[in-house]
Amino acid sequence: MKLRIASKLLSVHDKIHITDEYDNPLYEVHTNAITMTDKTHIKTPDGTEVAYCHAKLFSPMHHTCYVEMVDGTAFEMSREWTHATDIIDIEGLGWQLRGEHMITLNFDLTDAEGNVLAAAHNDLVSLRDVFEVEVYDEEDVDIIAAIFVMFKHMVEQRRKSASDTKPIATPEASA
Repeated sequence: MKLRIASKLLSVHDKIHITDEYDNPLYEVHTNAITMTDKTHIKTPDGTEVAYCHAKLFSPMHHTCYVEMVDGTAFEMSREWTHATDIIDIEGLGWQLRGEHMITLNFDLTDAEGNVLAAAHNDLVSLRDVFEVEVYDEEDVDIIAAIFVMFKHMVEQRRKSASDTKPIATPEASA
């Protein structure tokens, strides 16, 4: 099964649409417009809540997200700065997102034994911010969708942090 996770590039609040490979809607994702913790609700198209997610307010060494599924499953995602490569630990499930780097968005979701549960890649030629996820075990599709929604938030947070730290060009510097 393939998931297409798409959002508009310019939006006041984050609204993400998740469809299957045939563009059938599977989930609607809404993040509150003004929030420091990315309070996010994942629902089916009929409005049934699947998961509630939020980010840790202050986390100097890593970005942490908390996910609570409606079935009671709860887990935490954190990107540790101590990893040499891009690895996002998913505590509570024993899973990891592993990738080369967060620019290309080529990541595998693995379980505790190293089995690949899903693989994601960025669609670089889209007018929208889109990435596709190949899900290998549909039994966990709700959890996998929630993981990749929060992964998307983590990527956007990293991009924002990187753009906030770039030096501002001054007329003296460019002369």
